[in-house]
Order: sequence, then C-alpha cells, then structure tokens
Amino acid sequence: MKISTISIALTLFVTISITAQPTITRGWLGGIGDKLNTTFSMNVPDPGPDGANQTWDFSGITPDTLSVNFEYIDPAGTPSGDSYPSSNICLAETSFGIYGYLFLDDDKFENYGSAFVISETIYSDPETQLVFPMGYDDKFVDDYAYSASQFGVTTHGTGTVTGEADGYGTLILPNGTFDNVMRVKVVDEGVDSTDLGLGIIEKVISTTTTYYWYSSDHPGPLCIRDHTEGLQIAIVDALPNDTLAFDPDSSFSFDPTATTSAAEFFQANAFELKATPNPFRDKLNLNFTTDAAGELQFELRNSLGQIITQTTIQATSGINNLEVDAGAYPAGSYFAILKDRSAGSVISVLKTE
Repeated sequence: MKISTISIALTLFVTISITAQPTITRGWLGGIGDKLNTTFSMNVPDPGPDGANQTWDFSGITPDTLSVNFEYIDPAGTPSGDSYPSSNICLAETSFGIYGYLFLDDDKFENYGSAFVISETIYSDPETQLVFPMGYDDKFVDDYAYSASQFGVTTHGTGTVTGEADGYGTLILPNGTFDNVMRVKVVDEGVDSTDLGLGIIEKVISTTTTYYWYSSDHPGPLCIRDHTEGLQIAIVDALPNDTLAFDPDSSFSFDPTATTSAAEFFQANAFELKATPNPFRDKLNLNFTTDAAGELQFELRNSLGQIITQTTIQATSGINNLEVDAGAYPAGSYFAILKDRSAGSVISVLKTE
C-alpha cells in the first residue's frame, strides 16, 4: 500500500437539478481558490450497488473523527513546489503542512505526489485519477511509479489503477440528498519495496478499492469510501521469506456542512501541542495550552489512521501536561491528536525500538 500523508477527499457540496445521466468533465474538479472541507468517519458503510438509477444511503454516518479544511492553491511558492514542476494545481492544508501536487486539464486529472512534515512522495510516472469526459460505464487503466521518503527511509512503489464509472443516481448523506451523482470505482494494485538495512527488504503487495461519488458544479467528490487489503513480505538474506496478512484498512470521508465552500468546521493548531521526546521509546510527554478549562479528546493514531489509544482529558486553563505510556506499541510513525468539537491540534511523532 503506497505511503500517503492523508487520504485526500475533495468535498464541497452543491445541489443540482439536471435529470439527464451525468458525465464527469474537467469543470467538476474546481480550480485555484476553491475551499474544501473533509471529515473522516470510523463508521465505514458498505459502498452499495453499481448500475443505473441507484440510491446510496449514508445518512447514518457519524462525523466522529478529524475534520480538515483544504484549499486549491497555485503550486508555485509552496514549500515543496520545486519538486513538482509539472503540477498545475495544489490541494493544501497549510496549517497542518499538507500539500498534494496534481495536474488538471480538459483530458485528465493526475496525481504527481504529496509533501507533509515528515514525508514526501514524488511520482516518476504520475497516477491517473480521472479522465474527461467520463460517462457511465467508461473506464481507464494507468500504470504509475513513485518514490516516498519518511524519516530517512525510502520506499519505491509501482502499480496499476483501473477506474470505471460504475453507477449513477441519488446519494444521501447526513447533511442532505444529492441527485444526478456519478460513482467512480478505482482499483489500485501496487507493490512497495523498502530497504530497511541489514539485508532486509520489505515488500508490501496491496489492493485498494476506492469509491468516489461526484456531482457537477463543485470541486470534488461528495464522499469517498476505500478499503485496502495487503500482504507484507520481509525478505531476509539466507532465511525463508516471512509473510503475514495485513489487517484490512477501511475509511470513509465526507463534508458534514454541505452549505458553503468557506465553512469552518475544525480550527487547526488550536492547543499549541508539543511532544517530548520525539522520537520516543516508552513514554510520550505531551504539553498543550488551552484558553479555558474543559473536556478534550486525545487520540494516538498509526500511519494508516487507525486509533491505537484514546482517552478523555479534563484540561485546565493554561498549560497542561499528558503522559502517554506507549512502550507496548510497535516502532513506527504515529499522529498525536488533541481535539474538542470545533478545534484541535495534530503532530507527528516517531517511536523507536
């Protein structure tokens, strides 16, 4: 499964009244200046049926995890813009330091890579996201290749994506009902190889199936549902291959506001969250500041976004401290998240052996 900093969902909602079978064109993806909101839910629904005139009912989804505001900006002048000279549009969350470098014209929508505080991914062969125009039953197939670096470790990945507009109809989300929606199913079959040193090369063979629901006149899908299954193979010189099955990883994301492109659902970097030591081995000490006393939620998530531990904190006004006993968790990268219902902070931390 390819290394990614975030599963980027482009979610701005506009209800439309056209009754004809929809066809996705370049205009459905928006442009520089559009503001987008993505909320991730751990309540992952079945993607539902394919075919014409379907109804996909996700009205029971709960927005129970982090919500992030994105904006399309010009790649020029962004911190990693020089690494993606062919990108002509960037999906950014500047307060978190998340940048997705894309290419968009009248024929196709491609992923050139991404940059985050702790990682960078650059495609030597870009990955197709959509082709235009794309009507019901239209398909595309594309090979890709990339290199991703994280904490000084480089992963090389190759794969093939197969996309199909496999259904259209009505989508029901917690915020409302949307007609004339096109669903696109994308199957990503990839192989990642990472040299871990000491003669160990780790390979991950994975298949990710992602569903996107699109509607016209807004800059991206109304919601995204994905599921990954993989096989990890650690190759050690003079020893048999060690194989184990990955736990499946699924996610669902959508915009709970569905009212405006400028909706502020989650204020980022609200608590001046800091972690020491970082990297850490056993104990992780968190320091944060609040303006007023109240209840906060703490989460520690792994690099796949899965919750490792969570707890409720009764914070006091001013400086607060929280000690997390993480000695039993595997070495690797994690995200420490502190939030209430409208604001939060997230930082990356690294656990060593």
